[in-house]
Amino acid sequence: MQRNAYVLHEVIKWVNAEKLRNGSTEQNIVLGQSMGGLIARYALKTMENMGINHDTKLYVSHDAPHLGANTPISAQLSARHLRNTYVNAPILALFGEVIIPMFYDFASGFSQIINFYGGNTSVGTFVTPLQLFSIADTAATRQMSYNWVNHNYGIDNRIHDAWQSELTQKGYPLGFPLQGKPIRNIAISNGSECGTTQIDNGTILSYYSNSKTGTGFYNLLDALLGVVLGNPMITIVSLLPGEDGSWLSDFKCRSMSTLNQNKEIYYGYIGYKKKILWLFDSTTAVTELSDYSGSLTATNWATRGKYEAVYNTLLMSRVQTSIAGLVSPALFKSNWDNLRAPNRIVLSGLYYKYSKFRSDAYPNFLVNNNGVVTDKYVNGIWQNPYTEQQAFAIATPILVYKSLSLQVTLPLSLWYTNQATSLQSIAIDFGNGLGYQSMSLGQIRTINYANSGVFEWKYILTLTNGQTLLGHSKLKIDIDGVTHRDFSQRFKNQ
Repeated sequence: MQRNAYVLHEVIKWVNAEKLRNGSTEQNIVLGQSMGGLIARYALKTMENMGINHDTKLYVSHDAPHLGANTPISAQLSARHLRNTYVNAPILALFGEVIIPMFYDFASGFSQIINFYGGNTSVGTFVTPLQLFSIADTAATRQMSYNWVNHNYGIDNRIHDAWQSELTQKGYPLGFPLQGKPIRNIAISNGSECGTTQIDNGTILSYYSNSKTGTGFYNLLDALLGVVLGNPMITIVSLLPGEDGSWLSDFKCRSMSTLNQNKEIYYGYIGYKKKILWLFDSTTAVTELSDYSGSLTATNWATRGKYEAVYNTLLMSRVQTSIAGLVSPALFKSNWDNLRAPNRIVLSGLYYKYSKFRSDAYPNFLVNNNGVVTDKYVNGIWQNPYTEQQAFAIATPILVYKSLSLQVTLPLSLWYTNQATSLQSIAIDFGNGLGYQSMSLGQIRTINYANSGVFEWKYILTLTNGQTLLGHSKLKIDIDGVTHRDFSQRFKNQ
């Protein structure tokens, strides 16, 4: 953005020199649309700070995002998801980024030869899919984007924040009022001013397709697509006898009604489905990504120690001896230790509803009768002094794992809750760039990492009423460090 502003700076100087050469005293009017409004503001104010008279009487900002451009996070996630799916399909990427551009280069060269001998031909420029997917990665786009989603589906606003700080510090152009040449700044925003109520159902984009492909020749096409997409399982399944195969696509982009609202804002899925031997359903995912909005802070990481402290606090706070989903601390600990297995991370999780006194329970909802606090009634109606609270956490039993590949499971026996019928789903983002993946109780997932490092595992619990709860923990992948068995023994000794 700064470089563009310096180009405008030079253009204004040239215009003023031409006016002076031709004897014109007419002052400039500078209009900038969208990003151009920011560039014009930056250029004019920079010239003033340098003591250069821009000779401008009017600056018009037309739909310029002075506080940042707000592109829906879910729409950015969709673009990133498609981009990563494309990049991870090597044959598809080879065609799109190498082979097709080679043909275009050949056609362009052949066109130049024809034109050399008197022809009149032209070949357009080929824009590769990766170039299209990378539009949002340009420096100017990142400077403007209020929230920018990176290739790993995280939000990285450092470039925007730095630009915004610099732009705010510069302020708006003032002109040269002491010389009798102030500048007038006006802003224009597009809109019909009709005041028509817009229906907001929370969905920005929704697309679903279930396309049957047929048999025979179409099975060969499905098999070829499996090769192109780098998914051999699709190739194998499509060639087996059975019903017609079908390609499933399901994409949903949702908006947030409040900042950091805890909800699923994006879901994207592409898969292949076929009934093998007309008996067995087989579904193979080409790609699947689910992403949630919400806030997780550095103070609420769930280590094993914190997790056990939460459980013990809930256990000691019970007012009845028999509560569903609660076992003794010793059994709680031994259940987890006994399910340890080589090359596997065994998670443990809890979800409880509980009641606690309101902060203003006394004297608003309780009464003190000679030192004895009792319930309060107003006109025979009990005044409830409690608020309903929820506790959700999932933790790993270890902190360090010595392998780039591991299995993860959350056994049913290690899921503790007093609300067993309220659970709809659990999803986990393992920090390996694949986003949230569904995780049913007892399921075993294989997780792979490209390199060592400390990875944030983020958990999302979805209840049957649609509410979502968040949690997170950390795991260090260190192929040169301490083995996970050492840490397992350490925790057993605590």
